[in-house]
Amino acid sequence: GSDTNATSGTTSKWKERGRMALATIVHGVGTGVIGLFIALLIRSVQVIGFGVAEKDAGFLTIAETSAPWRRFVSVFVGGIFGAVAWYWLRGVDPAFVGVDASIKGERMPPLITLINGMIQDI
Repeated sequence: GSDTNATSGTTSKWKERGRMALATIVHGVGTGVIGLFIALLIRSVQVIGFGVAEKDAGFLTIAETSAPWRRFVSVFVGGIFGAVAWYWLRGVDPAFVGVDASIKGERMPPLITLINGMIQDI
């Protein structure tokens, strides 16, 4: 009787630990892949906005060596894009969940949350 309960409890703990380990690994890999995607997205926006610089140039070098008109147009277009995207995301789409609501436990839809993050990075 009591040995069966003890064995069942031990097995349950190992299953829980295995699930937690698997969830941690999946989360880590997913975060890494998303991080790579975001880095490529940011780099693409920089190159499109400021032009192509040296192969290994950082953002500051790209911005400093680009023509003044490119810097102006990049900021202007980025502002227009951001305004339209935020209007759509927050004003039109009711699925958007704010920070306060998410802290209180409201579920955040994955696609809308992904779009929100991309807008912030662009």
